[in-house]
Amino acid sequence: MKRLLAVCSSFFPVLLIIALGAILFFPKITDNIGWYNSGEFVAAAMTGDVPHAPGYPLFTRMLELFLNLPFESGQAFKLNLLSSLIAIFAGVMMFFLLRMASLPILPALAAVTLLFTGQTWFDQAVLVEVYCFEVLLIVCGLMVGLKLEQGESGKGLAFAAGLIGTLGVGHRPTFALYAATLFFFIRNRRNPLSELSLSAFLLGVLVGILPSLDLYFRLQSPDRLLLDPQVGRGLTGFLKVYTGTVYSGGLFSLGVDEVFRRLGHFLGYVLEDLSLVVLPAAILALFLKKAQLPLKKALLTTGMINLIFVLNYNAFEAQSMLLPCLFALTCLAAFSFAEVKNTVVRNVICLLLILTSALSAWVSHEPPGSEAIATCKRIFKNVPGRSMVLLSNDVEFRPYYYLRLKENFRNDLAVQLVDEIGPQELNTIGKISEKMPVWGTLIYPQNALSQLVASFSAEPFGYGYRLVDGSQSIDRAPDFEADQTLTLGKSQLGLALNKRLKVSPGDVIEYEYLFQGEVNDFVNLHTWAFLLDENSRVLHENGLAVGHDCHIPARFFCQKLLQSGKQLSLTVKRALIVPDNLPPGNYQLRIKFSTAADSAWGAKPERHLQMVNYFNLDGFLEVFK
Repeated sequence: MKRLLAVCSSFFPVLLIIALGAILFFPKITDNIGWYNSGEFVAAAMTGDVPHAPGYPLFTRMLELFLNLPFESGQAFKLNLLSSLIAIFAGVMMFFLLRMASLPILPALAAVTLLFTGQTWFDQAVLVEVYCFEVLLIVCGLMVGLKLEQGESGKGLAFAAGLIGTLGVGHRPTFALYAATLFFFIRNRRNPLSELSLSAFLLGVLVGILPSLDLYFRLQSPDRLLLDPQVGRGLTGFLKVYTGTVYSGGLFSLGVDEVFRRLGHFLGYVLEDLSLVVLPAAILALFLKKAQLPLKKALLTTGMINLIFVLNYNAFEAQSMLLPCLFALTCLAAFSFAEVKNTVVRNVICLLLILTSALSAWVSHEPPGSEAIATCKRIFKNVPGRSMVLLSNDVEFRPYYYLRLKENFRNDLAVQLVDEIGPQELNTIGKISEKMPVWGTLIYPQNALSQLVASFSAEPFGYGYRLVDGSQSIDRAPDFEADQTLTLGKSQLGLALNKRLKVSPGDVIEYEYLFQGEVNDFVNLHTWAFLLDENSRVLHENGLAVGHDCHIPARFFCQKLLQSGKQLSLTVKRALIVPDNLPPGNYQLRIKFSTAADSAWGAKPERHLQMVNYFNLDGFLEVFK
């Protein structure tokens, strides 16, 4: 009877966790992809190709297997469903980890619920991503640590230690740092490690390394495609991909002040993403009695390692990499909940946290939208056929490649992935431009525009720019009205607007102005174009201005052209994007010209969006906002 009660006491909470995950995640699964990695993972599963470094060998094979299961649905839906199942299973294993650490049922359940109901976990659970799987591997590693601390020495434990460690490192190299937390458990172990079966451990390592060997052979195939423009062939190329060192330039590239600002935003992010009690409860757990001190140290170290990488890594999706940190905080918070001596009070606190957080998440969490797909289609809508398109890998190529595979979307275009623009890339682009039009958004790398204008002029064209031979003057003759001619120093400006009466969200408003005068006046010219509402207010969303085109026109013209003489006659074509969620109403386009010395408007339009990434409007700190 006691054994039956013990089984039921663990079995029923597991059913609750599965039910909670199913209720929170399954209804919100769609056949959509997100901005960053999800489109790439779906494409990799459809083609068998290798995604970005470190290649995720086991995860991608799981995706391919699940994609081939015989039930009817979209490819993205299937893999988003798999992501939800992994997220739920990780929560179940997290519950068992806390129970192994002798925590009562309700504090363990509360911790799992708080993690499930956080926005970050939800986002990763309903779109195919790698981070819930990473947390699952971390949980399994900590369970091995607890077993080691408790003195167990069976062959199964030795095999699990080798298997999980190797799979974890194969999934992401930083797992080797997480695995170092085993030291805390081993130091408390009474039995010597020599009791563990070395042969069973090595067998686990051999089995765990199979996905990585599979990755090596996939990278050697001449038909394989890396979605990053990196070379993975040969042992050296494989190691670059496998270890992720191809991205080493983005690590520890931020200044000290930026790191500390990100740390402040991280603390606010945790308070917003999880319940307000998690962060203080996690900190409190470190100062409570020394029970389960090795596990607490391991959780703290895991969170700190993850946080150090996120704070110092220059990446668009840095906030999605925080899951190990959030997992560690919720586990530590469970220890504080368990320390409430009065059982009734403790149970009431835990039940209130479970119910309120679950209800709040059910009401507030929205299914992933189709913004990535919709924006991708708008970006490519007006690109001329048989053009070469320069694409950033992170936020442009992934949704485009997914659509190209799924819908044969714009397969009339040639694609050149661009991670950097140097002399070799300029030479390649120059040769291509002689054969076909070259087009791009130029949102990445950050020096794309400044490097390209050494040889080309960049003329706005819809959502992007058309590269024009630098020896050619972009010259048209717009139809100017009398009151649209302005004097700027010794130069003149004429303005012509697209005369369309109606525009829709996501449309492009085109306008042109003709400059006639001296080079110095043109170099110092700043243009401010804003779409205003009927009360003449600048449109904004979440505190960021939208619907504008602030620029320094000289930065978009070939520098050789500007150095050709003192007098210029140039037509500047510009494009302004109508905000995607613009409500119906009357709007006006307000355009002002100023010089660098005009203190009323300021000398730096880049502070108002010039050279700011369309997908990362608030800079590096955007990841915590």
